[in-house]
Amino acid sequence: MKERAIGIFDSGLGGLAVAREVLREMPQEDIIYFADFAHLPYGPRPNEEVTEFTLKAVDFFIGKDVKAILIACNTASAAGREEAQKKASEIPVIGMIEPAVKATLAHGDIQKVGVIGTIGTIKSKVYEKTFQAKGTKARIFSKACPDLLRLAEQGQITDTNKIEELARMCVHPLEKEGVDILVLGCTDFTCIKDQLRKVLAPHIKIIDPAKEVARTADEALQMRGWRRLGRRKGSFTFYESGEGLKQLEEFAEKVFNIKIGTVNLSKTSSLLP
Repeated sequence: MKERAIGIFDSGLGGLAVAREVLREMPQEDIIYFADFAHLPYGPRPNEEVTEFTLKAVDFFIGKDVKAILIACNTASAAGREEAQKKASEIPVIGMIEPAVKATLAHGDIQKVGVIGTIGTIKSKVYEKTFQAKGTKARIFSKACPDLLRLAEQGQITDTNKIEELARMCVHPLEKEGVDILVLGCTDFTCIKDQLRKVLAPHIKIIDPAKEVARTADEALQMRGWRRLGRRKGSFTFYESGEGLKQLEEFAEKVFNIKIGTVNLSKTSSLLP
């Protein structure tokens, strides 16, 4: 089991933020990344549809004999993590939500939390429910930012003025509510975190859950005795279910410092509408 790879998936490239942190946290581990470009974006889709896509991704990873599955997508985590864990059986399935909440609560007594994400994530109220389950009295204020995410999903992040304008529109209502901390409830926000930081009030902390997801995966593997150790450098293999960005390799290396190499077409694309 130690020699098996870690599976990471997202509807696009935002999940590479999680892959980057896994590479830093566990450089010896092999990674198989699956980008479900055929169904990008997940955010506006019905919950049932996203759950179906998530379970098909799990099938793909089971076929690759992975030892852990990281759902590097908040929308898919909200819609399908529990069902995915049932399907994966003994293989740990780690989503974005729990690690994000854990990272937020590590900052101590937070009174007001802001969350930005896709329509699907915000509509699910998964963050409100998870924070409440942890017993915190913090008030949660959520905002869907589809226009800003659309640019990030498509890799259109060079027009910084446009990004900053949409970022300001996204976070301003939360600033007015007096939030102490802002959770990036979509991995695509990692691409534009600098612009978000620029328009956000200086006292508001930003939580990017990617690091905590990698730590959670590390702990899960160590607990099972499945963590690969030593000096060996792990490999990175990329799969897609459909055509992605034209400058995919360039974007991945520039934004996430990840060299994709060969792009493999997944048979998963033929299983879904």
